[in-house]
Amino acid sequence: MAGLRRLVTAFAGVPGIIGLHGGLPPASAFPITELTFTLKDGQKIVVDDPAKLAAAQQYSMFTSGYPPLHRWAKAHMLSMHAPPAGVHDMIMTNGNNQTIEMVMRLLMDKGDAILQTMESLRAAGKPLPRLLYTVPVGQNPTGVVTPFERRKEIYALCREYDIILMEDDPYYYLQFSPEGGQPKGLHDLGRSYLSMDVDGRVVRMDSFSKMLAPGMRLGWVTAAPALIEKIIYHLQGVHIGANSFIQVVVAEMLDGWGPEGFEAHVRAMQAEYAQRAAVIQAAAERHLVGLAEWQAPAAGMFLWLRLLGIPDARSILDALKDSGVVLVPGRFCHCCGPETSKTCPYLRVSFASATLAELSEGMARLGAVLRRFAAPAGSSAQTGAPTSSAASSPEQVPASVFASSGTGAQQAGRAAAGGIRALDSAFELGGGSEATAAGKKGAAQQGSARSPTLCLSREGPANVMPDCCAKVELLNASAAVSEDALAPLPAKTVAGVPSHHLGA
Repeated sequence: MAGLRRLVTAFAGVPGIIGLHGGLPPASAFPITELTFTLKDGQKIVVDDPAKLAAAQQYSMFTSGYPPLHRWAKAHMLSMHAPPAGVHDMIMTNGNNQTIEMVMRLLMDKGDAILQTMESLRAAGKPLPRLLYTVPVGQNPTGVVTPFERRKEIYALCREYDIILMEDDPYYYLQFSPEGGQPKGLHDLGRSYLSMDVDGRVVRMDSFSKMLAPGMRLGWVTAAPALIEKIIYHLQGVHIGANSFIQVVVAEMLDGWGPEGFEAHVRAMQAEYAQRAAVIQAAAERHLVGLAEWQAPAAGMFLWLRLLGIPDARSILDALKDSGVVLVPGRFCHCCGPETSKTCPYLRVSFASATLAELSEGMARLGAVLRRFAAPAGSSAQTGAPTSSAASSPEQVPASVFASSGTGAQQAGRAAAGGIRALDSAFELGGGSEATAAGKKGAAQQGSARSPTLCLSREGPANVMPDCCAKVELLNASAAVSEDALAPLPAKTVAGVPSHHLGA
């Protein structure tokens, strides 16, 4: 299929060529003859060029992406990261989740390790991992931004052990100062792994999901040309390329904005998230001091809380539900899934989609629940809450939050994704699920005084939770430690991407 796609795309639009080789519908059969949409700033974008309208409605005919958008993304990538010349290439994709799946399928075999302590693997006679996966800016769920010095150490470690480094950076443009100040725009966003990559071992994934809108499902990947060629074959053979329609729409939007308009949009977006982060930080200081620990967010859309005196955040889900606020227990974010046998005292708070007033009220409700449940400092027992052992019992964790049971890497991946989705649906104010019906019935039984549910679990209004099944399942097979457990080692030169990384 990929070979046929290449034959078809190779002669697309070539003057003098009569194409009798492609099964492409004629442009005269397409229904849309004009596109008009209005941007937030009031600017109207009109697409009436027949060639552009045909490209938007046709199969993706360009292996690297719609040419005007590919040119913009490549120039933007070079401007932002300035990687060493000749080491990388890039193509458009249907967003980072798809890219993660493609890269995993290309580089990994069943049973391969993603990341473990190197010396322990060597001592055990096990093969070293091929790949390190990282979200360096505004990491989900912790919100951490990896310092540049740490990135240099990690990159040196990857060179030492010949490891491919996947840099998944959807929150790169969502950076702001916890102390306030002017938005960063496209400046002072920090050095990426790509910017220091002299080997071609970094696979950097960028996305329009957080920069523009998640429903667009569009992004780009930058990597060594040999790997990009493999990705193109997979993308064309399985997905028929990135979405043609949305590529044309985004290209016209960016062209209408121009460089100054695009940066103005990024600044406005950063100011929005900075305001939300400031509100959630102030509310946490008012209501959670002595009940939880956290770091002020500097990027992304999450506040990561460590509860004090509560061994497992899942044990308070029912109380949070009764108080009308929803958050994500930290255990749901673990690569091995929300197994009931392990406790986790963390909560992920999203400040992305609730209103500013709801953010403050949601933290107040959380604080009220924590004051009821938290044990005194140094106490091994809890007052009015299950003990640590009880919290790890399945009976103490609301059954509605689990969408999958069982053990093993594949089950765990589905449980991690399904658990968060089930959590969202269980507290959804609309819809027809059993969990929703049960929630409405419970609210009616408690009377009209019941506060409306504030959902602080979601990533955004149109982005409840990305489809992370492939990401989690493929990453958890033998992952054992986080980046912080890695020690820097001397670097050695590696020329290009080793051929054994480009197997199956």
